[in-house]
Parts: sequence; structure tokens; C-alpha cells
Amino acid sequence: MLNLSAPVLKEIELLNDAGLSVGAIVAVLRLKFPVELHDREDKKIEEAILLMINPPRKAPSLSR
Repeated sequence: MLNLSAPVLKEIELLNDAGLSVGAIVAVLRLKFPVELHDREDKKIEEAILLMINPPRKAPSLSR
């Protein structure tokens, strides 16, 4: 996963709460944080957004 700064993570949270699609969030982030994201691939940014929005669930423990 990409290491993103706190302002970028907060922006992702706000844009997601506003109902924007992942592609739209990437576009807004590229406009708002061009220096931080200039060398990042869109696909990697999308993956980071999806992981933040829908974190993987912990598998249930099989031990009792």
C-alpha cells in the first residue's frame, strides 16, 4: 500500500463520504496534491483508496 500523508488520507475520507467514485477521488487528489502524487500510478492510488474505504476483514479464528 502507498504511504500517504495525513491530509491526503483525510481528503480521501471526505470525498468518499461525499459519495465520489474511486476514479473521481483519484482525479481530485491529483489536482489537490500534485507534488505528492506526481510519480504514483493511478492504479496504485486506486488500490490504496479501495483498501482505505473497504479494509480487509480479519479472518475468524478457528480455535475455541
